Amino acid sequence: MSETSITRKVRCVHRDTTFILPSPIIECGNLSVFLDLLSPSSTVLLMPLRRRESRGDIEIGMYVQVTAQIADAGGSSILIATFLAAACIILGTTGSLLVPCEERSKPAGYVQRRVHDLQDEFLVCLAACLSEHPHVSHVRHPARYRVPNEGVWRPASLAGSGIRFQMGHWTYPQPQTDPATPYDQPAV
Repeated sequence: MSETSITRKVRCVHRDTTFILPSPIIECGNLSVFLDLLSPSSTVLLMPLRRRESRGDIEIGMYVQVTAQIADAGGSSILIATFLAAACIILGTTGSLLVPCEERSKPAGYVQRRVHDLQDEFLVCLAACLSEHPHVSHVRHPARYRVPNEGVWRPASLAGSGIRFQMGHWTYPQPQTDPATPYDQPAV
């Protein structure tokens, strides 16, 4: 976990409009730390993000950023965790999915649709996971507490969250209606 205090920095919104970012940012390196720091009855905001870089080829990273405001001794802080849902590289009419699995030498259009679909799946899984936490009262998307720029954040870990990439899709286990019925057997 890293903490970046930006309480005194001013950010220009329009040429003649500025505002002070009032809260320090606490960047959480994994979902468990984010959830441990939440205050009871928190509203958690989820925002799909895209980072694109060009250097002859095009690298695209599809992220989901999770933010929440918490009260602390000095007022309030913004918790942030950013998760990489998918990444690809496009060169001309061909592309390759690199994260969360490798799919090489596919048509560029297919790869671009695939990374968007994986980001959407990941957002649904993350919203379901967060909704089950006792300190989360609401999950809202697309929304976030704005941070200065993506250079402030690094991808976080999903360790212990239950979210997995399996058989080509992001998944999150759904709660069972009958605790005696295993997931791999149909309920009677």
